[in-house]
Amino acid sequence: MVTNTKVSDIRWIYLVTFLDFFAVGLILPSMSMHLNKLGASFSTIGAISSIYAATQLISGPLIGSWSDRIGRKNIFIVSCLIIGVCYTLFGMVESIFLMLILRVTIGVFKHSQVMIQALITDLYPKENQSVMFGNLKSITGLSFALGPLIAGHMTEIEDGFILTCFISGILFIINAVIAHYCFGDKLICRESKTPEETKKNGKPKKLPFKKFNEVISSLGEINWRVFGNAFALKFMAEVAAIAFYANYNVRIKRRFGISPKIAGYTIAYQSFIGITTGILIGRIKTKFYKEDIWYKKRNLHAFTMMTVSFICTYFSTYFFLYMVSTTFFKIADMILRVTLTEMIVEKASATNQGSIAGSTESVGSLARMIAPLSTGIVEDICGINSANLLSAAVSLCGVYICSKISTRRSERN
Repeated sequence: MVTNTKVSDIRWIYLVTFLDFFAVGLILPSMSMHLNKLGASFSTIGAISSIYAATQLISGPLIGSWSDRIGRKNIFIVSCLIIGVCYTLFGMVESIFLMLILRVTIGVFKHSQVMIQALITDLYPKENQSVMFGNLKSITGLSFALGPLIAGHMTEIEDGFILTCFISGILFIINAVIAHYCFGDKLICRESKTPEETKKNGKPKKLPFKKFNEVISSLGEINWRVFGNAFALKFMAEVAAIAFYANYNVRIKRRFGISPKIAGYTIAYQSFIGITTGILIGRIKTKFYKEDIWYKKRNLHAFTMMTVSFICTYFSTYFFLYMVSTTFFKIADMILRVTLTEMIVEKASATNQGSIAGSTESVGSLARMIAPLSTGIVEDICGINSANLLSAAVSLCGVYICSKISTRRSERN
């Protein structure tokens, strides 16, 4: 049963989630363009993104352990304050090295996504959590659609990037204030479920952050005969999407002369296509894939659509054709996200769902570490438009893997 206090808490959690992702959506699209103006190569920009992802992975256990000692609410407040200061300073400095230091610092404390999920897990019964997590995904999509849209307008004015960073920093500080005054006292420290558990364990269970070495070990523990195709497809889909959006604003500005304002509109449009596809995914499944019990057709069609769309973006000479191509990419991307999640969950038994979820996160972490740097190197060597071909090549590998998925029951057994 959800009490009135808990209803109030979840509303504030929804608000801080929106502000968190909105602040990130403000600064991320224009960051690569700003770094490029300061003289950073695409390899350097990619390295900064890859280092940020690696820092998040390594710092997870430390922040998780700290939150066990001082509480979810307190660590969330401290993290938001530090991130807010770092984002504010990010727009003021012109040294790429100092920007890297600030980005690493943000990576150490930017675990709000997992922290918010942990807050919901602490407060609410399991039967209510799926609805709340679904609401969080909708809020995330909305905030990522609005953030780049507004940032595009802001970056066109004088010192627009400085203003964007300042507003992003202020939003994180506002989140800290909201958490301090509006989050319930029960969020200060997670209580043990029973006195016996407290006596046995000595302290509450830790947050589900992944230790760096667990990323590799968890992948080694996977039954690859069962999950190999699903995780390989997830890795390909993640890398292809990350490569496409790496240096996105710089790419379309050089190719089509698009201003940051229009670039923001294109990202918002793509987010809207993704949200709409997510809403309609049930109808798409019922109409076209009712007999696709092994997920082969959905994955094959989506990866094929993604490959063709990336090739079209590479050869598009008109901006309109480019946007049509990205429309099909976002449709395919959302279909893959939903389908691969269902595929992995269905394969996991009730006894190993937790470990499989951890392995799934590890696959995503590896993609976020590898893709930005790889894309930057390719763009420095082959040109800014070559990222589209890289995405096409990766998604083509997904097509090949899909074609090898067996739908014969005897082979699967």
